[in-house]
Amino acid sequence: MAATWPATLPPPLIEGHAASVAVPAVRLDLGVGWTDARRRAGSLPQTARASWLLSAEQARDFVLFARDHAGEWSTFAIRVSTDAAEVAEVRARFAGDVDMQPVGDAWAVAVELEISA
Repeated sequence: MAATWPATLPPPLIEGHAASVAVPAVRLDLGVGWTDARRRAGSLPQTARASWLLSAEQARDFVLFARDHAGEWSTFAIRVSTDAAEVAEVRARFAGDVDMQPVGDAWAVAVELEISA
């Protein structure tokens, strides 16, 4: 079951409209001779760097959500530009550590998201 994104949190901004696609293959070194390539996944995993600027209360809600649901798929809106009107619904989960930096009385939060195709 997908986790519910907290309504108190704004949609993340995908920085620079950039996403990376991982090749779903792995090369096996057999020690001698040719290496063998095997398919690792049936789809191409896509990742993107997402960021938020959160108040102290929103940062608390974010930490609680990340603690309980970071590895689960969630459906939420993302912003692809600084224009708040440009949002897209995606199904994603955290793919890395959360980076939180204080900025005055707010928090700058960034994390790598794995986006489901």
